[in-house]
Parts: sequence; C-alpha cells; structure tokens
Amino acid sequence: MTGSRSLRVEERARWRVIEAHAPLRKLFPGVDVVEDIVQDNPAAALVAASRDVDLVIAGSRGREGLTVPRSRAVTHALVHHAHCPVTVVADHRGV
Repeated sequence: MTGSRSLRVEERARWRVIEAHAPLRKLFPGVDVVEDIVQDNPAAALVAASRDVDLVIAGSRGREGLTVPRSRAVTHALVHHAHCPVTVVADHRGV
C-alpha cells in the first residue's frame, strides 16, 4: 500500500472505532478510552498496550465450529500475558 493510501485506510479505521465508542462515551463520561490503530500482531499489540493502562476490556465472540478462532486466540493471549487486569465480555447478540 502506498503511503497516502495507507494513511487514508488508517484514518477511516480510526473514525470507525471512534464512532463505535461514541454511545459508550455518553453513557460513561468518566471513563478514559484509549483508541489506537496499530499494524502489528493483535495479541502482541494489546499485551504491549496493557503496560500503560489500568484495565483492558476484550470482546469474545465465542464462535463454535472453528478449532482456534483468531479472536479467541487473541483474547487468550491477552488474558495470560497482559500487564494489567483483563475483562472479557462475551457477545451474545443473535444467540
């Protein structure tokens, strides 16, 4: 990806994250949320980020039928290697 295209993709990703968190920011205005877009192994990036925060909240989709779903592997690595407490929230929508 060229430099300018990569920046556009990153900017769109950042806005999608900010928009997704907007309703929660209104419900919990006293909670600081760190939003960062990184190009790294997801588990490694989250474990590294856990050094500088008080709590990491991770989602778990709990999909069945896959031997090792990527989201579960990332959450598993985070739970076992994070430098702060981790809360895992299951996604029960549509269940």
